[in-house]
Amino acid sequence: MLEGFAEQLTAHQIELIAQIEGHLRAVHHTMRRIGTLRTVRQSVGPELSNGERREVLARLAEEVAAIERQLESEEDTCRAMHMIVRRMQEGMADLRMITRWPRTAAPNDTSEQA
Repeated sequence: MLEGFAEQLTAHQIELIAQIEGHLRAVHHTMRRIGTLRTVRQSVGPELSNGERREVLARLAEEVAAIERQLESEEDTCRAMHMIVRRMQEGMADLRMITRWPRTAAPNDTSEQA
């Protein structure tokens, strides 16, 4: 039975690692998008015509929308990681009860006789 719990915890850990890796990729992608915004900002100035300014602002709006989507993705991976950790905590609570069982159910337990 303990081996089953250990296997389950190992599976959760592997799942958590995969989620963390996915989250890191999402954060990296977001950082690249933010970098794109920073370079666009530097190209905005009085030398642009109205048409060019509109194009820059349209690209900027697209980048902002892409960053928002990335942040939603990051939020999703955080939720998934939280759920995995919660399942691991529940498994540990079960494991803790199993490891306490023999001590609490022992017939010659002196703590109950006092």
